[in-house]
Amino acid sequence: MRVVPPRLYFRPPRRPPVRPGRFPGPGPTAIRPNPRVPEALKYMAENPSNQEFPTVLGPDASFKGELTFEKGMRLMGKLEGKVTTPGRIHVTKEARMAADVDAGGIVVEGEVHGNLSANDRIELKNTARYEGDLRASKLVVDEGAIFSGHVTVGPDAVKNGPRGNAPPAFDAKKGGPPINQPNPPANVK
Repeated sequence: MRVVPPRLYFRPPRRPPVRPGRFPGPGPTAIRPNPRVPEALKYMAENPSNQEFPTVLGPDASFKGELTFEKGMRLMGKLEGKVTTPGRIHVTKEARMAADVDAGGIVVEGEVHGNLSANDRIELKNTARYEGDLRASKLVVDEGAIFSGHVTVGPDAVKNGPRGNAPPAFDAKKGGPPINQPNPPANVK
């Protein structure tokens, strides 16, 4: 009679490898990925030790309220409210923001509504769509960017006061055309 020694280890059953491009799980009911998430993962993979933007509001996130942070933030989702930071904020192409922002630096690639104030610079990239008033020491606007609002730029722009000091759109006392538009030509006899 032959004695068989007991097994000292457990070997799990072999599973077939998952082919690239296929989702594991039952056919059509498999979870489909969010098309915006791969961009976030790609960014994180390319910049694993990126200390400039340690805070990331992802593409599937939505935030409403006041946000304060120390370093920098990359916005990939939706934000509504107020943002205050000595650091930088980067609004990516797919991001939407309706907020008043007071930051060290601002880069806009997506859609922004609200007042922006930056101690250093504001950059409007070619995909940017911005509506509001801005104050900054420096302003960079790429060709193709869409901007509507009042601008105050220069070394003393941010120091001179709050963002609310922008001129009114219409001269109410005179009942005339908007202040930032030329007057119509007068009738000459």
